[in-house]
Amino acid sequence: MDRAIIAKIEVSQSRRWFGIGLHILLGVGLVFIGLLGPLELPMQLLFVLSGAAILWSGKRMYDATHGWLALTDDDLIDHQGHSLVSIDDIVRVDRGVFAFKPANGFLIVCREAGESCWNPGIWWRLGRRLGVGGVTQAGQAKIVADLISLRLTQRN
Repeated sequence: MDRAIIAKIEVSQSRRWFGIGLHILLGVGLVFIGLLGPLELPMQLLFVLSGAAILWSGKRMYDATHGWLALTDDDLIDHQGHSLVSIDDIVRVDRGVFAFKPANGFLIVCREAGESCWNPGIWWRLGRRLGVGGVTQAGQAKIVADLISLRLTQRN
């Protein structure tokens, strides 16, 4: 990676393992209730499938939270060097209390809609909105949000 990193957002290991543990606990509990509970077949299937979906989500979180995000001069990138959003594409950054944002994170509103995708615990993208945070370290996320906001005010 030849881009200079200005600031980095890393995963809080305690939050990571707490989130993964909750996924495992809930998923296994739902599967056991579905298999061993005195339920009719449609409810058993609902519980087992819901538990399997939550366990899959926990596996996705486990895989996704090995990485980090970094702010460069040009964009916000993940640990593999893929660009999540270009600085020029950002309209505003929202860290407000009532913003629809991940925990310990911030919301970026973009000019152009992007592909909807999700990296559990780190970031999500839905249309023109990019949410950054979840199991990330709150202080680092705040610094990156402030740096992006500063770049936007300098641009205007």
